[in-house]
Amino acid sequence: MKQLNAYIKLLRTKHYIKNILVLMPIIFASRLGDPDYLRHALIGFVSFCLVSSAVYILNDIQDVEKDRQHPTKCKRPIASGAVPVPMAWVVWTLCIGVAVALGLLVHQPPISYVALLAYVVLNIGYSMSWKNVPLLEIAILVSGFLIRLIYGAFVTGIEISGLLFLTVISVSFYLGFGKRRNEWKLQQRMHSSDTRAVLSAYTESFLNQSMQMFLCMSVVFYALWAVNQNNQVLLWSIPLVMLLMLRYSMDVEGMEASGDPIEMIYGDKIIGVLVIACIAVVLYGVYGG
Repeated sequence: MKQLNAYIKLLRTKHYIKNILVLMPIIFASRLGDPDYLRHALIGFVSFCLVSSAVYILNDIQDVEKDRQHPTKCKRPIASGAVPVPMAWVVWTLCIGVAVALGLLVHQPPISYVALLAYVVLNIGYSMSWKNVPLLEIAILVSGFLIRLIYGAFVTGIEISGLLFLTVISVSFYLGFGKRRNEWKLQQRMHSSDTRAVLSAYTESFLNQSMQMFLCMSVVFYALWAVNQNNQVLLWSIPLVMLLMLRYSMDVEGMEASGDPIEMIYGDKIIGVLVIACIAVVLYGVYGG
């Protein structure tokens, strides 16, 4: 059982929540009740989960020595030795192979594979050297969220609204700068530059200002999208989104917070409740409002 848990942890299954972005086009297009759309969207979701796991595995293999020097990353399966590197490569191959096979099973359009390939290539570049280039490394993190959304549109054939597109970009930059801010703070406390060298290129004030800028942009773009839907129920999701992002900012200000949005969703009950409330209001607004 312990070995199985190590492999599950290797896949980073708790990060699959990010891949809900693949389902956003079908959700906001009110197509959840359509079996054909739903089948393509769900298989696309599973495929992207497998590809994202493969990317995490590759990153862990590349960073194994640095991770062993990190106070928390040293517990990752490869860094801790729970999963040998050769077995990690086997799992990586299986993830890629099954993801492609699922796509072929439902005849996903060729452009969807371009999106998956772009995601893999960008993350390979990130793992190899681009993670050391200031701003580019954050842009690659943001592209990961954006590609999820675009991939969901490709596999379902649903067009993405401009405001939804801009909202995802802004929120992604906001979360990315928040994560880097607290990694910067952690590195300062450790008096070390061994964990993530690119952090030395940033300053705390720059990271704070960037967070604030994208916080404002995220709320504005989302509010414009909600207002443009001419749906009174969706208007109630706007203050919930504001509270959610403010709560994340407050957590990021905490000295012990990692800045990782996934850890905060699972670790902060208030954020978890706000996320559920936002999803409930949006679904009711789109399907029942």
